[in-house]
Amino acid sequence: MALPAKDSDPPQGSNSTIGRPNTNPIATNPLLPSYAQTASTKPTQVASILFSTLPASPSCVWRKSTTPHSIFFNPPVGTPQEDAFWNSLLSSVPANKIIGVSFPSKQSTMHKIHLTDSTTCLDICSKGFLVNNEQFFPSQGIPTGTKILRLYLTKLPFLPCQDLEQLIKDNLAKYGIVREIGIHLRRSCFDSTGYVYIKQPPTPTTSLLPLSYKIPTSDSTHFLTMWTCMGSHCTYCCAMGHDIEACPIRPQDSCKCFTCHETGHLQNTCPQTPATESGPSKCSRKLPRTILPAQDPKTHPLPPPAPHPDSAAQSKTAKSLTS
Repeated sequence: MALPAKDSDPPQGSNSTIGRPNTNPIATNPLLPSYAQTASTKPTQVASILFSTLPASPSCVWRKSTTPHSIFFNPPVGTPQEDAFWNSLLSSVPANKIIGVSFPSKQSTMHKIHLTDSTTCLDICSKGFLVNNEQFFPSQGIPTGTKILRLYLTKLPFLPCQDLEQLIKDNLAKYGIVREIGIHLRRSCFDSTGYVYIKQPPTPTTSLLPLSYKIPTSDSTHFLTMWTCMGSHCTYCCAMGHDIEACPIRPQDSCKCFTCHETGHLQNTCPQTPATESGPSKCSRKLPRTILPAQDPKTHPLPPPAPHPDSAAQSKTAKSLTS
């Protein structure tokens, strides 16, 4: 008997998908990172400005200038806002105050405008100018002869922002004029590090002390500072002038006794360790029963089986009958 012909298409209104290709996208779960990858990934640091003599804008930079009065800025080159940026900038500065513009000759987009006086520089840098409802702040150039140092701070105390700002200002005022203070955040939390920009003019009004690696505070604590070309410094005693290999107070032998907490010997040879008995301090433990592995019948043939007691009795009766 012949089978009925199979309909190629299901009846109208049917939800059957037999014989049709699956057009639904395959749902795949994204691969999650392993614990080792997550634990080894360090969170990025985000800078947060606590104090600045310039507007708290991420576009502000600290750059040295070759002329007495100049400002730096980064225009949006190659964007629709470029023309509006220049029109707003040039309209914010009087034309008789502009000497010229230095355009970058390499890949850098940093531009510089040379002005006639410092008042005009400070005015445009503090007020900024508006471009399509977005505020831009140029950065005033550092005059020739003035030194701006960027200090990287570590081991800062965990204090409220206002108290931490005042502590940094008070303890760094003897080294220069504090122009900007920032802290670093990880996971939106302060991680005890930060940075400071200090200004050292060529003719300061008061005598400035040379910078030091260790900055003591008034509450008998300290924090550490590092800067470019700071010279040799010791990370053990936090003094300047030598490194950790030449530190006079660093012990040469690093082994330490856990009994007397002195270096030069270990705990098993410490003279302050109380005398113990000469015998062993541990008791013998029970050993597990040794189980021999199964023998291979090919290399070690099995012994012949023992005779059954009934078969031995039958053999005796058979011998007696024959005799």
